[in-house]
Amino acid sequence: MIKMSGTNRTNGKNKMKIENTIEGNITNIDGTEFGSITINGKKYDFDVFIFANGKIEKRSRSLSEAKHGTGHYFCFEEVQRLLESEPEEIIFGTGQDGFCKLEEEAIELLKKAKIKYQAAPTPKAIELFNRSKSKKAGLFHVTC
Repeated sequence: MIKMSGTNRTNGKNKMKIENTIEGNITNIDGTEFGSITINGKKYDFDVFIFANGKIEKRSRSLSEAKHGTGHYFCFEEVQRLLESEPEEIIFGTGQDGFCKLEEEAIELLKKAKIKYQAAPTPKAIELFNRSKSKKAGLFHVTC
């Protein structure tokens, strides 16, 4: 089942939410280039969450920017959201050149939850994601 929804208005701000629910977590990431990622044949020009149920959402960099002054961190709160989908494993695509980092608090949360995780530059992370046979989630940064 595939479900798409467009831009929603929330508190006067544009908030884009994209849902792509696929039964059985059969999400396939086709590839990436600087500034985009292609999933199941659809190109996304922004960072994405892929939840363990196959749902895809745009990642806003605003949380990371507010906390760190840059969008190059995956934050505790973002990892918490991924954990809500009950993955066995989480793959982090850290950007084309691997600039994005996991917050220390996010790493501690993953360890406490006993969730296997891997972080690698996005092209390599895509390979890891596609090869994984576990119930997986992912968070992919598409630029540097």
